Amino acid sequence: DGTKMFITGSQSPRNVDEYGLSSAWDITSASHTTAYSVASQDTSPQGLFFSPNGENMFFVGAANDNVYHYTLSTGWDLSSTITYVGSFDVSSQDTIPTGLTFGDSGTKMYVVGRGNDSIYQYNLSSAYTITSGVGIAHTLNIGASSIIVPDGFGNPHGISISSDGTKIWIVGTGEDRISQINLSTAYDLSTASYSNDLVGIGWYSTSPNDIYVNESAEKAFVVDSSSDNIHEIDITTSGLSIEANPTAESA
Repeated sequence: DGTKMFITGSQSPRNVDEYGLSSAWDITSASHTTAYSVASQDTSPQGLFFSPNGENMFFVGAANDNVYHYTLSTGWDLSSTITYVGSFDVSSQDTIPTGLTFGDSGTKMYVVGRGNDSIYQYNLSSAYTITSGVGIAHTLNIGASSIIVPDGFGNPHGISISSDGTKIWIVGTGEDRISQINLSTAYDLSTASYSNDLVGIGWYSTSPNDIYVNESAEKAFVVDSSSDNIHEIDITTSGLSIEANPTAESA
């Protein structure tokens, strides 16, 4: 509901940090509430994802090339009982995984990596279950040799998918843009085509590391590792159309 924000990072102390927002979707109203260390699983936590009920937490780690799964006894509350469930190894696809998201009610998992500059789609036989029944379904090259993304990403680092599964957004370290990829069949990466870019994001983020887009709130949030800030952008919902200037930033 926009009243909680979570972030992780590869620098010490390698926590998932929880913030409360007194005004929904407004990061200027954020205050830190608690943190949970994930260093025992991976020393380079990257992309972070929560299931819609907040009871399943996932992150991808670039040190061990795994996706990690935890459950929370109270959704969206890192002070509740957190249980480590298990992991899924993605090293056969990419040895520097950097971004993570899920779609199709938790039966599709998408990992972006800068080892091979690609997006990977995995199909899950059980929703939000990565310890069994996970299979690679498709790989999409978005690097320099990509036939999908013009002037492909050299360091793709963050991924977000639309609620209807027809749009994917990508950011990359050192890339002055947000790229949108359309899926003609929802959640199916094999049907991908390039849409367009929001260019010139360097005016607020020189090293974008992750992105989260919430279309219903008409907001996008970009994590910038160079300034250790989170940037909030007002958006519209037609296509990429991230048209407005950034409205706020928070350390």
